[in-house]
Amino acid sequence: MDLARWTALSMGLWTVTAAAAHAQPAAVWAGANDNPNTLITGIFDGSAMAYLPEVPAGGSGGGGGGFVESQVRAFAGAALGRCTLLAQTNTLSSSVAIYAIDATGAATHVAGSPFPTGGVGTALAWSRDGQALYVSRGLIGPASVETFRVVCTPGGPVTITDAGPTTLSQF
Repeated sequence: MDLARWTALSMGLWTVTAAAAHAQPAAVWAGANDNPNTLITGIFDGSAMAYLPEVPAGGSGGGGGGFVESQVRAFAGAALGRCTLLAQTNTLSSSVAIYAIDATGAATHVAGSPFPTGGVGTALAWSRDGQALYVSRGLIGPASVETFRVVCTPGGPVTITDAGPTTLSQF
């Protein structure tokens, strides 16, 4: 820092205000990849994690035994508890668990969850608007993507419809 600038700072010609940073609590979700598979949930306040009860995923994960590990992907609605959804693969069960997330960050299964994927789900992706969930499947043979259509009304039920697979012939 040059001398003229330091002098200006030390004489109070510039005022710099710094406020203490306050961490905003964040909901945390992770796949346990167990057999049976669970969803690990918690709230992180910036310094400590408060774990919430684990939620059974309704299937089996790979357990780290050479299988693709459990994938968890969130779709953030306009605000927590307003169509915020979470998906988790059950690799050994060839299914995907879909949860609604409430305003406290707690996860509960949507009606019908877990949903069969017709093959080992290896990756998940939500559409930008949250109206579709894509599950890649098939470790052996032609690759395909299972598509689930999602209808979520804030404060109302979440409806999931299996729209079927699409084969990806170039993979």
